[in-house]
Amino acid sequence: SPARGAPRRVRPSVKGRRRVAGSACVRVTLTTKFVVGSLVVGAAVVLFPVLLGWSGIAVRTSVAPFVTLGAGGAIGFVLSRDMARAFQGLRRATEQISRGNLSTRLEVPEDVRFPDETVALARSIQGMAASLRELVEHVQRTAERVSRAARELSSTAEGVNLKNASISAAVAELSGSVAEQQ
Repeated sequence: SPARGAPRRVRPSVKGRRRVAGSACVRVTLTTKFVVGSLVVGAAVVLFPVLLGWSGIAVRTSVAPFVTLGAGGAIGFVLSRDMARAFQGLRRATEQISRGNLSTRLEVPEDVRFPDETVALARSIQGMAASLRELVEHVQRTAERVSRAARELSSTAEGVNLKNASISAAVAELSGSVAEQQ
């Protein structure tokens, strides 16, 4: 904490920006990634025949659309691969948690240049699993305390029953003695 009277240093807050591994990153939504990816694929489809023409590669007019679609598909595949991996990891982790395996650890990459909702969702699932682990541990500790208290209560009740039986026997003996004396 700063010394008394010294001005406090306030860090400016920029929404959506976080420091990760020494570099700034900006949160980019999935929608933005889809739009940019579509624009890149569209640009590839439009520009690929032009680039082929400039390079001097002879391609039949009937083949050019298929080559262009293949190039666009390859770019789309590359752009969607990271997102597919993220969702597969989330699915595996949630399946493990739903089966009761609360020790499941989600690998949340810290070096993502443009994190999106999947990173936030992974962190949220990771926090949920940690909270569930803590809750289960608390319930187990409480159950152990209740079990221990029930054993102690049972033991005390057995002791009281023995004392009651002893008192009942003494009262019966006393009443028998009193009846004989009368």
